[in-house]
Amino acid sequence: MRTNKILGYIFLVLAILFTLSMLGRIPQFVGSIANLFADQPNGFESGRAFGTFLGWIIQIALTVALWIYGIRWTGKKAR
Repeated sequence: MRTNKILGYIFLVLAILFTLSMLGRIPQFVGSIANLFADQPNGFESGRAFGTFLGWIIQIALTVALWIYGIRWTGKKAR
């Protein structure tokens, strides 16, 4: 097996784990966004919601990249 094919399978396993972890944390994400629209959010709550949102963006981008490279590198024409 080539190195890219092995890395592709590792990337797919990591992408599956990241996807499952994101699905389990959806209620936490919705709760933190709802805190932004509370009656009088303070700076701490706003910062926590922004940090959570930024963390989600990074995790989604990483998961999508792992899926793309994992599928590309495990194909029949792996480079």
